[in-house]
Amino acid sequence: MARIAKKTKVAKTAPKKAAKKAVRKKAKAAPKNKAQTALKAIEKKAAAQAKKVAAAKVKLTQAQSRAATKSTKASKAAVKKAKSAASSANKAMTQLRAKVRAAKADARAAAALNRVKVAEANAKAKLEKASKAMAKKAAADLKAALKKYEARWKKKREAANAKKLKASERKAAARLKMVQKKAASKAKAAVAKAAKKATPKRANKTRKAKAVAAKPTIKAAKKAAGKRGRPAKAKAVVKKSAAKKPAARRAARKKK
Repeated sequence: MARIAKKTKVAKTAPKKAAKKAVRKKAKAAPKNKAQTALKAIEKKAAAQAKKVAAAKVKLTQAQSRAATKSTKASKAAVKKAKSAASSANKAMTQLRAKVRAAKADARAAAALNRVKVAEANAKAKLEKASKAMAKKAAADLKAALKKYEARWKKKREAANAKKLKASERKAAARLKMVQKKAASKAKAAVAKAAKKATPKRANKTRKAKAVAAKPTIKAAKKAAGKRGRPAKAKAVVKKSAAKKPAARRAARKKK
């Protein structure tokens, strides 16, 4: 009986220890353990049966002592009846002990399963927490990386744009220089052309003056030719051809 009481105490303290561990780990509340409830019920029956066995033993001892002092049919029948009651109580107790052992095994298995479930729940919660933390860190790292990449990209693009601007400036300066050169050459050509157009007018005036001055000589040559003959005509022809040359030059210049 004392042994059974010790076993029941151990069985009662086991759930408390498991509960303490669950509280320490801050696990989720485990579902109600049916095996543990069944174990408690059987242990209660076993405790009651243990009392019955003890009472049957006491009665058997008393019946045996009475039969020993006074051997009668009644005392012998009492002994026989007490033995039968004690035997029945012992058999019931043996069955209950077997049930207690089985119930304890079931309770241990159920407790192990509950621990596994709690561990799985804890692991799942930890994974979810770690996943959220990783996602948060990844978002922060991505933001920082994008910021760094953006800074590097802007720096490279600014350098490339500066190079392009410098190249564009050089091209624009070269084009402007070419345009200025062409404009200067055109202006110079226009000035030269204007100067050329202005100089022939003065030459024409001088040529006209020379022609006017040469007319009396031509008339004088004609007169001399009339007086002197053919040689004078030849001179006049030479003078006329000399006078025609400036006129031909002026006509050629005007065509140009």
